Amino acid sequence: SLFSSIQEETKKDRMSDLLQLLLTIAVGTVGVIFALYVVLQQWAAGAYDRLQASSPSECDIDAFCGSSNPPDKLKVMAVHKLRVGSRQPKTQAIELEAIPSEHVPGLWVSQAKGTSKNNKEAKAVTELIQNKQKSVVVATIRMGFGHHRLAYSACSWALEQGYTTIFHDLINIESEEAKMVGSADTIYSRMSRLASELGGPVEYMWGQAMKQGDPNGLRIAALEATHLMPLLLQYPKDIPLITTHQLCALTAAAAGFTNVINLVVDNYPQWFLVVPKTLNLVQGPVNYQCFLKMGVPPNQIKLAGHWNPFQMVSNIPKDCQHRITRATAKSSPIRLLIPVGGAGAQ
Repeated sequence: SLFSSIQEETKKDRMSDLLQLLLTIAVGTVGVIFALYVVLQQWAAGAYDRLQASSPSECDIDAFCGSSNPPDKLKVMAVHKLRVGSRQPKTQAIELEAIPSEHVPGLWVSQAKGTSKNNKEAKAVTELIQNKQKSVVVATIRMGFGHHRLAYSACSWALEQGYTTIFHDLINIESEEAKMVGSADTIYSRMSRLASELGGPVEYMWGQAMKQGDPNGLRIAALEATHLMPLLLQYPKDIPLITTHQLCALTAAAAGFTNVINLVVDNYPQWFLVVPKTLNLVQGPVNYQCFLKMGVPPNQIKLAGHWNPFQMVSNIPKDCQHRITRATAKSSPIRLLIPVGGAGAQ
């Protein structure tokens, strides 16, 4: 009928108008998003260049990453703003003292001056390291078990050779800068434990996230390290400094330290783990070759081996003989050693 035909045409017109409206909204939304993206890209490019030009850091991270790895300035600036906001880096040293370790005889543990007001054994670090040729600072961060394990291993060798050895945990230096590091540690530890407890897709996604240490990740860490320089500036810049966390090495590089060894903590090669102006030591030949292929300068990376403490290495022949004797004794039950690592496993 005529009435039905009119209704059908009206429906078609309404549907056409609706589709046109939705298309207009979609095109407009895409246009707005694109315009916003262009504006953000322009802001990030200018902000990144200004930040680099005004930075007190002595570490040229872009030159280290090379022209084949240009910065994603929007990504870097977005994460940087989330981490530090509008905070400006400081260049005044935090005064430090050190006290004897409760756990390792002969080892000194650094802290902010005045932290142990009633500890008569506390000494200014400048007093402890008067002989720089026989002094070593081992800088680390209490972020998971691995970084401290490496640090104590390095300390054991220095102590055995008679060096004045200072265990310098950035989080242990009560300060605004230490709180910045501590906030990252809290997130990392919480997420690692959560991933370990939930397992499955969550653990897989967290594992994948930990493999995203590209050159931009290194740039983000380097920008944050500029804010941490006061934690190291009390030490002479030519003192032997061993780091077991790349953020410590980046802080040393930014501050202009000239005698830095960075113990690369992971066997999965990522730009995030290596640091310019330092000697980066890796544990395995495959790792070493991968870093060279990535473009790390050969004069800034060496193959060293596993980070074992002196006491363990010196006792290897005796321990192995004990294991052989026990394994061949019929009366002894079998022992299984199951290594477990990572913050989530603790």
